[in-house]
Amino acid sequence: MPKMRYSAEDLLRGTLIEAAAWYALRVEGIREEEAKTDGSQNVIVDLLIISDGKYKGVPVPRYFNEKAPGFIKDFAEACGTPLIEGGGNFEFDSTKGKTIDGYIEQRKDEKGNLQNSVARFRKHIVETG
Repeated sequence: MPKMRYSAEDLLRGTLIEAAAWYALRVEGIREEEAKTDGSQNVIVDLLIISDGKYKGVPVPRYFNEKAPGFIKDFAEACGTPLIEGGGNFEFDSTKGKTIDGYIEQRKDEKGNLQNSVARFRKHIVETG
């Protein structure tokens, strides 16, 4: 009989965020991967929802592609590194461990499947009770 091993993280990875909203996120890791479509370079930021609630612990990757570097602007600013107007280099590794807020919503991938998408970023807002 076929079997498949899975972890608690695997189950969380399959969680679809039902309510589009701002969530507190921690930058867990940075990795690079070649785009399947054209060979351009993707930088993948591995984010983890740390907001209390039913989505706490859900991992959400965010892809940035070298062909559209302007999309890093609000991510960089949320991480405390505003970009220089004249251009420059952004070091993604400097964001590891940072806590930021991300607006997560659903979107369809190229196959029509719903997935979580971090549409915007802002500096983390600490809630006081």
